[in-house]
This record gives sequence, structure tokens and C-alpha cells, in this order.
Amino acid sequence: MNSLSLSPENTQQQMASWIQWLVQEHSELVQAMRKSSHHYSPSHLSPWHLEGDVWSHSLLVAQAYVQRNQLDSCVGLCALLHDIGKPVAAKVLHHKKRVVFQGHESVSAWMAWRLLQNERLLLTMPEKLRIFSLIALHGCLYTGWFAEDEAVKQSQVMRAFSGFGQDFWRQLCQQVEHDQQGQITLSANRKSVVADLAQQTLAQATKIDDNHVPIVFLVGLPGAGKTSLRARFGGYCIISRDDCLHQVTGDRDYRKAWQMQEAQGLSAQIDALLNAQFQQAIQDKRPILMDMTNLTRKSRRYWLSQLPSHYSARALLMLACDQTLAKRNQQRKDKSLDSSVIHDMMLRFEHPLFDEFEQINYVVEGVVYGMKGAIKTASHHLHF
Repeated sequence: MNSLSLSPENTQQQMASWIQWLVQEHSELVQAMRKSSHHYSPSHLSPWHLEGDVWSHSLLVAQAYVQRNQLDSCVGLCALLHDIGKPVAAKVLHHKKRVVFQGHESVSAWMAWRLLQNERLLLTMPEKLRIFSLIALHGCLYTGWFAEDEAVKQSQVMRAFSGFGQDFWRQLCQQVEHDQQGQITLSANRKSVVADLAQQTLAQATKIDDNHVPIVFLVGLPGAGKTSLRARFGGYCIISRDDCLHQVTGDRDYRKAWQMQEAQGLSAQIDALLNAQFQQAIQDKRPILMDMTNLTRKSRRYWLSQLPSHYSARALLMLACDQTLAKRNQQRKDKSLDSSVIHDMMLRFEHPLFDEFEQINYVVEGVVYGMKGAIKTASHHLHF
């Protein structure tokens, strides 16, 4: 096995080996990026990406990393892979004569996760997890996640990233800077999105109060292993819309139950049952497991906003390769989803942050990881 960039002398050598690997082993991705233009037409150019296609932009971002000349595999691979999902996220708005790539950060992160498993990259699991999060979050500072007012935004951001640590924050700010440096734009005096934020110290991470009742949100796409994991949460009240769907329709076959819901207009009744179970669990002060996709900040906020102060919210981000998700979805007999549905979910995914949760961990093939590595838990039981 030939390792990539093993003990590179500099960022130039390191990045060159990665680019060679990507072009030779994932030529279909590179070709897609070359064919995907930021421009609507020659007469309607993107003012922010005059460099043209996605691959050209990615190389300019990679070059910005090289020029910084600080060896960091997480930042370097993030620079190279941060936009690999743009071709599949691209949407042409003919009425506005422009091309948009809404949600490309999330799709890029899921696609990159598969590439990061290559043993030749010599990445540790914490490094893979960090790169995933860096890619998924590289656009959140300027896509409406936070307030427009600079003072308010700074306070929100410092809290939102508190649990990731100062080193992660430094790496994210570097990626955002590299991303901007990789844009050829008409704006002569464009201010860095993170010029002021990069100098700030993150807020103190919230410490878990052991006296608080835990509520754990499983966050992940269909096929990521959420339902399998829930068996390890002994003593928790499981809040699941699928369970309510089966209960109301009386049919254990998911496809038939869904069709019955649509035909008989049972959505409101199912949602009412779901909310009633959630409120009863809170009243009984039971630990809660939210077994749903929980992909967006809005969907999570609906439940988080109802929690009393004695509850402590935690998130488990379920990671699986995009191809693995597709394969598992095809193998589902009664709950398979069209690939376009999975694609739309990837686009809508918003990475959990610490303005929502007191604790965020990852789950990969049933193993729970923090930013620094695997977390020891009983093999058949999880407790938070």
C-alpha cells in the first residue's frame, strides 16, 4: 500500500500527492467538477466566482492552503474536498439567470466521508470526523445560520462552536479564508468573513450537569443505523414518528402504513400522538431518545424549545458513506426511499452545534466517538 503524503516536506508536496490521488482514483468526481460552472452563461457570469468551474475554484482554494505553508492534513483535505458536492447540488434558476448550490456543504461532507476512509490517507478517526465537520460547516458563517448584526453574530458563533475547541475553530477559520482566497471576484475590497471572528476566543463549553435528565437526538440520514442503535438505550422513552405511524394505522408494514396515512389524512393525528408522548415523558422526567432524522436546526429547535431547564440536550451524529446509505436503503424491504429523497435530505442536513446541544458525539458503525477518539461504553448499552 503506497501511502499518500507520508511525512511531506511541505504543503506543496502534500497537496500535490492528494490532487494526484483524487484525479487518478476519483476521476468521475473531478470531471463533474470541471463540467459544473458557477456561471449561468457567458453573458451572465457569477460575480463571486469568475474563475468559472468548481474544479478551478477547488484548486485555487488548495493553492491558498499551500501558500499558508502550515502542514495540517485536516485543513488541507478540507480545502481540496470542500466543494465536491457542488455538481449534484447545482440548481439553475432561469428566472434569475444564475446557478445556486444551496446545501452543497452538507452533500460535500457526506461524499467526502467515503473518500476519507482510504487507508492511504493515513488518517485517524478523529481526523476523519474533524474533516467531515469542517466541510459540513465551512459555509455556515455566511449562509444565514446566525444574526446579521456583527455584535450579536459574534456572541452566537462563539457559543455555537464552544464545544469543538479552539483548535477546530482555528481550522474552520482557515478554511473559510482559503475559500475566499480561491474566489476571483469583482469586489475589489472584499472583507474576510472571519477577519474579526478568527481572533476571538470561544465561549466556555457548557459542562454536563449529572443531575439533569438527558435527552439524546439521533441525527442522521435513513440507513445510518439510528433504529439499530436505539436498542442500546435501556430505560429511555423512545420518541419516534415511525412508531406513532404504525400505532395509528395499525399496520407494521411501513410502506402500507405511509400510504394509509396519505389516503386517510392521518398526519395530524400521528403528530398529535407524537407530541403527547413527548410531553408525557417530560412530565414523568424520563430520559428521552429522539429517534428521527433530526437533520435541520429548525426541526431540532421545535423539540428543544419545549424542554424544561432540568433537561440536558445531547446529539449523536450518525455517519455512514453515501454509497453505504444507498445500499442499505435498497436492501430495505418495506421502507426503501427513492434516491432523490435521500439526496434532498443530504441537501437539508445542518450539522449540530453547541448553541443547540451541551454534548455532540459521532457514531460510526455502532462505535461512539468524540473529537479525540472512541468513547468507552458498554457494548450493548449506552448512557449519557
